[in-house]
Amino acid sequence: MKVVIIGNSGSGKTWLANEISQSLSIPKVSLDDLFWQQGGYAQKRDVQEINYLINESKKEPAWIVEGVFGELAKEYLNIADCLVWLDFGWHICKQRILNRVGENTKEPNGKQTKQSLNALLQWAEQYYERQDLRSYYGHKKTFEFFSRSKTHIQSENEIYKLIDKLVKK
Repeated sequence: MKVVIIGNSGSGKTWLANEISQSLSIPKVSLDDLFWQQGGYAQKRDVQEINYLINESKKEPAWIVEGVFGELAKEYLNIADCLVWLDFGWHICKQRILNRVGENTKEPNGKQTKQSLNALLQWAEQYYERQDLRSYYGHKKTFEFFSRSKTHIQSENEIYKLIDKLVKK
């Protein structure tokens, strides 16, 4: 099974990917880990390195890919079996981001700084205004384009139904 999960920051992509990955014992690919240098969210990886990491991860017979980076997610869609779009309102995403403060181990000291939290909140809040592939607009276009199995999730109940469906296949 090859699944791509997209959505805004705080929508639950990582949680869902972890649930599916652990239940099915298949690797999870975090687009954050591909995009950012190790040690934090301050330095982007070189494009050639990102492409190498994508191509290596695609060699696995099964995977769960999750992230907001639509341009990276698209690299998996040609061989993905399923696309999941987590589309929760900003009030839910914001609360989830705030709830996970301190869990961010990508920062150099292992803790999320107020500055990085504020930057993330500001960026994520603009999800509905931006027009790039990391936005509502971009995710919607990606979802519409994908022709195989796809699920647009807008409620907690739908998430649990999807987990049951994927895990019991």
